[in-house]
Amino acid sequence: MRAAVALPLLLLVAACGPRPLQTGPTVPTLVQVGGDQRAIRTLTDLDDVRDVSASSERVYVATDLGILIHPASGGAPPVRLTAADGLPSDDVRAVVASPEGGAVVATAGGLATIEGDAVTPMAAAAPVGEVIDLYLDGEGTLWACGVEGVARLGAGGWERFGEPAACTTLVPTPEGALWVGTARGLWLVEGDVVREHGQSVLPEAYVRDVVPVRPGEVMALLSGPSTSQIGYFDGDRWYGYTIADFEPAAVGLAGLGGAVVLITPDRAYAIAPSESAEGVPLTALSRSEPRQVVSYRARITPAADVRPAASEPAAGDVRRPPSSLAEVPATVPTIDAPGFVVSDTEVPLAGNAYLVRRQADALFVAERNLGVTAFDTEGRPTALRSQDLVHEQDLQIASSAAGTTWTIGTHHDLARWRGDGLFRVSAPEGVVPQAIASGPEGVYAAAVVAGSRQVEAAEAEEPDAAPPEASGAATNEATVRIYRVSDEGWTQVTERTLRTATRLVATPFLGVGNDEQFWLGLRVEHESGEGTRMRGVAVFGATGDAVTYHHRAADTATDGADALRMPDEVTSVDLGHAGFAWLPSLSGAIRVGNSQAVVFGEARGVRGEVVTDVAAADNERIWVAAAEGVGYREGGSFEFRLPRVVQEARPNALAIDSRGHLWGAGPNGAVLHDGQSWQILTIQDGLPTDELVDVEVDPSDRVWLLARDRVILFTRP
Repeated sequence: MRAAVALPLLLLVAACGPRPLQTGPTVPTLVQVGGDQRAIRTLTDLDDVRDVSASSERVYVATDLGILIHPASGGAPPVRLTAADGLPSDDVRAVVASPEGGAVVATAGGLATIEGDAVTPMAAAAPVGEVIDLYLDGEGTLWACGVEGVARLGAGGWERFGEPAACTTLVPTPEGALWVGTARGLWLVEGDVVREHGQSVLPEAYVRDVVPVRPGEVMALLSGPSTSQIGYFDGDRWYGYTIADFEPAAVGLAGLGGAVVLITPDRAYAIAPSESAEGVPLTALSRSEPRQVVSYRARITPAADVRPAASEPAAGDVRRPPSSLAEVPATVPTIDAPGFVVSDTEVPLAGNAYLVRRQADALFVAERNLGVTAFDTEGRPTALRSQDLVHEQDLQIASSAAGTTWTIGTHHDLARWRGDGLFRVSAPEGVVPQAIASGPEGVYAAAVVAGSRQVEAAEAEEPDAAPPEASGAATNEATVRIYRVSDEGWTQVTERTLRTATRLVATPFLGVGNDEQFWLGLRVEHESGEGTRMRGVAVFGATGDAVTYHHRAADTATDGADALRMPDEVTSVDLGHAGFAWLPSLSGAIRVGNSQAVVFGEARGVRGEVVTDVAAADNERIWVAAAEGVGYREGGSFEFRLPRVVQEARPNALAIDSRGHLWGAGPNGAVLHDGQSWQILTIQDGLPTDELVDVEVDPSDRVWLLARDRVILFTRP
């Protein structure tokens, strides 16, 4: 349900005066790193938000991966409902909350109702094609807006309302009427009567957003083939406006009465009548003739009598991307039109807004990789975040040969960095990636095949027989596939059946050698049946059937001719040291190569048995993050005599950039070693938090820092 939101103009306007608007990107927080300036950007969410609706206690967010249910006060993590919970599809297109606290959602697979956390699919589909918007009126009637028209759900079922039209939005008025935006005009629905504002009347025909102003008056964001205009209907005629020298794309409108808020990706601007405020004047571009609205009684067609369209309108007809406002022509005519001005506001946006939704007491703005921010009637923000990018411990970054960067979310969905943010990438049906890594042919993903066979242990054993783990015998099987992932799609590289003594639970990390040899971490069910544990790694190539297992009880008779015994509790693998693999573990740094698995612990020079990360540099220096500090191995020995300030930072994660510089992250901030000197980065230097968990660097030398509640991205501005 959408309605205009009352944001007091005096609270929004940052500067009242005819000064130029701030139209450039929001100035990012900058930190001085070595000889560079780095811009800081916060990332938390991978969700593509399609719609937002709220009851008094809940905020429902429709996304490409289910429906998120946030408490209205924010703060607590949301509940995510997906197809596994009964939704017809994970792809949720629209949502409307009911006054009682439930909701109706439209998914790619059909409609459903939500009461509490219970999902009930609706048997009948709305006769509108793909649903774009939903609305519940004051009498409890459900309206659906779709690519083939408008429908409402009455006592006798769904019925088509009016003529076929590519519907874009449903916006109620305070008086109980309903504005219906379409790709070719605007309807005002009062009962069964339609007052149609056709495309010959409007400044531009595509209706992106509508804001009721006063009874009979409306302001709208209208788009043409390449640009947009701000439309105003005074009850008699339409006027089209733009803002001179204004480049940002217009994302949406919100507001009430004489104040309307224009949202762009970077900023929010207040629009008000010129007699009530000061600011930059809107420039009138057009004025329609009066009283050109066509009124008629809508045709009501039962769903059973609605003939399906031969083909649905193209997605661009109903989901056009935001566009910039029209330019002021050199010879703009003098148009007698109501005067409006636009002013900067203090509504805080992070710089990548792409969707706006309104309700009677809140404004919701979705920003790329930041979820949704709710603004109350005083303009105060509440962050609504799913944090499905924020891993507990491990941030995986992989890159293609072309430098394209990929990551994996907490729900095992891949995402690709494209232009201004991370976007989910669909996997083939049934494929759930668990780990990614860079390799010689780009980005690789490992997935456990759903439903792969679990082989039960033998029921009868000799009383004195050794336990399966001790002998290296395996009693469970799971099929794992390796895919090569690119912009063109997913290509299966190889498939292996892995055998473990207890059930394989996950493959938390992947390493890919230059010869397409794959190192896969194995997490298995604990022998006690409670919890899980690591069981070393499985190693195999792109061809053949052989699999080699390295773990604490490895046996060449069962784990491969090259199997080596090493500690089980490993957390990652680094293949940057030619001919060797280095793995951090609870027992030290493990080097696998030359038919040996050597554990470097206290006895071999590592300060502290617990090693949390290893990074191999091109100069064959091996950096180690150990329990008692950061050190490196070079020339056959370890050196831990680093500056005290570095050790006090306690880096427990390491990464090396394209210049060979070392980055570290830990509970006391980030560190950088440029080969000559060290730099410590903390809150005092501009970081939003000191409590860091992991660090990765992509080929573009973007530095990705994982914190407890966010991912922090360092980029060159």
